[in-house]
Amino acid sequence: MEYIGVFIAFISTLLLILRKDPYEELTIFKKKYILANIVKLFLCIGLIISFITIYDSDKKSDDQYNLTSEINTRTTIILKNFDNGLDSILKDYKTKSDIIVDSLRLKTNDILRSVNPILIEIQNQQEFVSRDIEKRFTTYVILTDRRLPPFFNYSKTNNNWRKFNIYHSLSTPRLQFNGKDTILFSEPEYYDSTSSFYCEMLQYAIFKEMVEINTLIQPLTPGNPFPVTNNPYNLSQSEKIPLINLLQSIATNRFSRNPSESIYYEGMSFRLPKKTNVYFKSNKLMQSEKSDEYKIVLQKPKYFTVEVIIIPKSNTGTFRTSLFIKKLDISLTNTQDVSALSTYSYEIVLKAHFDRNNLGSYQTKESIKWIDDMFDKLIAKFNDDTM
Repeated sequence: MEYIGVFIAFISTLLLILRKDPYEELTIFKKKYILANIVKLFLCIGLIISFITIYDSDKKSDDQYNLTSEINTRTTIILKNFDNGLDSILKDYKTKSDIIVDSLRLKTNDILRSVNPILIEIQNQQEFVSRDIEKRFTTYVILTDRRLPPFFNYSKTNNNWRKFNIYHSLSTPRLQFNGKDTILFSEPEYYDSTSSFYCEMLQYAIFKEMVEINTLIQPLTPGNPFPVTNNPYNLSQSEKIPLINLLQSIATNRFSRNPSESIYYEGMSFRLPKKTNVYFKSNKLMQSEKSDEYKIVLQKPKYFTVEVIIIPKSNTGTFRTSLFIKKLDISLTNTQDVSALSTYSYEIVLKAHFDRNNLGSYQTKESIKWIDDMFDKLIAKFNDDTM
């Protein structure tokens, strides 16, 4: 509207400037008017319209400003109330969330406490899955030129001589009784039969050591018992199997049939976990009478299987035999010559496998400790890896 007043004032001023004679008379509606007066009239009208329009515009601006201020004030109040309400909602949500989280934590702890024994049992089973045992070492048999073990002198400094003298007594092929020679078995005649012969002898010697490891042995002096000579593992559930009851299980070994061993069978028992079976095995090579390995097997069905495997390796020769004897600090009797001796080596593999269905049971846990103890004692007795 303000532009109309300005426009009228502008036209009036323009007419006044452009006319040469401002006081010229004009005829309008059959009446004469002076141009200058008409222009002045329209100029005043334009100025009045412009003034009214500007005044009204200022008034509207003030009203608009006041309205904007009111809107801003109310918006600020609304936002403040919204913020306060939102803070209240968030605080309430946080409180309830903390209550829910604490409740879940307590319930989770209760669940974990109830599940923990199961998890421990599973962990134990996983541990026992990897507890199958296997240990290896090398042992040696020293032989004379007749392919028989020599006899070593007694020594106060060590017990190394005992093992080799046991080999000597086990491998003696003849037994004298009442002045007569009894042939127990044929002597080995060539390398292959010698190696297999003493592999079988080691099977029997290690078996006897396993019996003694698990037996509480005391000298049989009446009224004057000596201290215990070994320390067997204390099994919670065991049984003593008289060796005479195991003769059929170990009869495949020729040394077990030696008549001089019958006294040993009558006086000894094999202390084992209940329901444990004992037997010997040998694996024959194709088209050969030689056995490539001999085994001692202890088996408790559904719990464990123990295998002691004897595998022949090689003949080490005379020179290394003399070094070996010197290292062991043992000596021969005067009638024997070290230069005539040779040594046969054998690998001993100790293996134990545990049935997965009973892992974690107290019997399996106890069996693992018992077998570990027995293996360590066998290694201490027969290990010759120092050669």
